[in-house]
Amino acid sequence: MRYLKNPKYEYLSIREIVSDFFTPVHNLPAILIIGETGVGKSTLGNLLVCGHPDNGPFKTGDGGKSITKDCDSAVLNIDGKPHLLIDTPGFSDPIVASDDETWKKIGSIALKCSSGVRAVLFVIPAGRYTSSQQGIIEKAVDILELRSMNNITAVFTHCNKANTENPDRLIDKLTYEQTNFLEKINKRFTIIPNPEWFEPQGSLTRSRLDYLRSNVSEIERNFTFSILKLVKLVCEIQNVKSQPEVDQALNDYEVNSVQDNAKQVLLDKLEKIPETNELK
Repeated sequence: MRYLKNPKYEYLSIREIVSDFFTPVHNLPAILIIGETGVGKSTLGNLLVCGHPDNGPFKTGDGGKSITKDCDSAVLNIDGKPHLLIDTPGFSDPIVASDDETWKKIGSIALKCSSGVRAVLFVIPAGRYTSSQQGIIEKAVDILELRSMNNITAVFTHCNKANTENPDRLIDKLTYEQTNFLEKINKRFTIIPNPEWFEPQGSLTRSRLDYLRSNVSEIERNFTFSILKLVKLVCEIQNVKSQPEVDQALNDYEVNSVQDNAKQVLLDKLEKIPETNELK
């Protein structure tokens, strides 16, 4: 069994990492808020939970500055049913963590929600489109996979007043890549009004938040993150080669995950794989 360096725990085996992924912490279905640093993820979370951009469970700061270093959560009731709303660290902030490390944090907490992930709110700043944003979208489609596309809603922030009031104006200005992403998620999107220009309790903001809630309530099936892809992320982060035997065991698990003993079968297989520390 290969051991990977971990800054907190010296070395962890793949089996220990997978076992940790399998350890449930929450029994509520999760709603993930993801996006770049400074795009308004925490503000969106506060608006959903308490109707105020700042006085809520999630810390907010000046735009562009990273406030959320780890995943934070709060309970959000939708149609009288509690969900775990998870505010995640931002991408494109190498001072805090690489994007792969951020995905690992997001995937880890998502796997610890025993009811799975109900929805993903993908926060995208309106305006100039960057290669960084494109990279995040491509990685999201890869990590979240097509099986979760029905669970994703795009949330545009930092829009001017005209585009906020008339979303069609914004859609007409999107790049090919952004439009293609919206096609993948069946054009589920909304624009959250800037709290500096629109009253958080005003009718426009409330209607947009209600749209997000209705999207969540209409989702038919929760999804789970791919164990195989998360372990591959760990290998990338630690700069070690992926083992074919490990990949096969993880792939077998994903095929048979509905079986009652699937998790234990996977852990038993991983325990029998010889240890290696071969670097890439």
